[in-house]
Amino acid sequence: MKYRSTILYLVAALLLGGIYFLDVRSEKKEEARKEEASKLFPNIPKDLSRLTIKRKDRTIVLERIPDANPDKAWTVTAPVKTGADFFSVNRITSLLPHLAYTRIVKESADDLEAFGLADPPLVITWAGKDTEGSLSFGNESPIDKDIYAKTADQSRIVLLPAHNKGVLDRDLYDLRDKRLFTFAYDRVTRMDVERASGSWTLVKSGETTWALEGQPGFPVDSDRVNAIVRKLSWEEAASFEEEEAKDLSPYGLDTPDLRIALASEGTREELHVGKAVDEGEERRYACMAQRPQVLTVKTPFLQELPESLEDLRKKEPEPEAEPPG
Repeated sequence: MKYRSTILYLVAALLLGGIYFLDVRSEKKEEARKEEASKLFPNIPKDLSRLTIKRKDRTIVLERIPDANPDKAWTVTAPVKTGADFFSVNRITSLLPHLAYTRIVKESADDLEAFGLADPPLVITWAGKDTEGSLSFGNESPIDKDIYAKTADQSRIVLLPAHNKGVLDRDLYDLRDKRLFTFAYDRVTRMDVERASGSWTLVKSGETTWALEGQPGFPVDSDRVNAIVRKLSWEEAASFEEEEAKDLSPYGLDTPDLRIALASEGTREELHVGKAVDEGEERRYACMAQRPQVLTVKTPFLQELPESLEDLRKKEPEPEAEPPG
């Protein structure tokens, strides 16, 4: 009798467990269905060809370059023509397929002005193969701080999480390629430095070692050189002052204080550094010799560069002191 009761309890537990599992599974399916239904662009293509970000101050246009390397897949075509920042653009293209509203405010709104959508401060437009879409952002909701938004193909007003707008609302500086040098630091094989105090050239003599050109016996601190090359490869422009400078003298770039060049696989890129932007500001005017823009770089970055050849001399370890007695 006792054994029979145990079997009955076990069967009941299994049935209850099965019912619970089915309920949870059904609930998850319903959640997934609702999430899919709330997506703004459920049919957006995987590979977009064009992005337009219209802000109050300007319109930025980006276009995809077919068959390009991922880090060079996008280019800015307006308001200037320049390379695009891969990571910033990728954040936008990765978010668009997952944009989902938190709530429908109105199925149809005659008064767009009330939501800040009559003249929206931000409009994102995308285009892919045979299709396109557009999303306008309006005011912030006074209740939950989400953002009123509307797609071009729908009359309804929805709420989007505020952080979505933060990802999409990028200015030209954010979206453009800000790198000074485009080489990977481990591919650099030569560094030329020219200052008022002198000029010198370092060439790679091994996988991680460097030698001074013309003075093979000079003890180069290869760790210091590798750190400088790595820093140069990672450094970005702090700002862009002029897109096509005709006269470099106002920036002190007609006779730069510093010229530093890196070379890799037969390609050479050269940075020129001019005068300080303003007294008290930790920036200096600069330009890349192969590009037309005048930009600025941060002074702390420049302070890490060698002032003289002696700064690159490998220091001999100090001899250990003799024990007393």
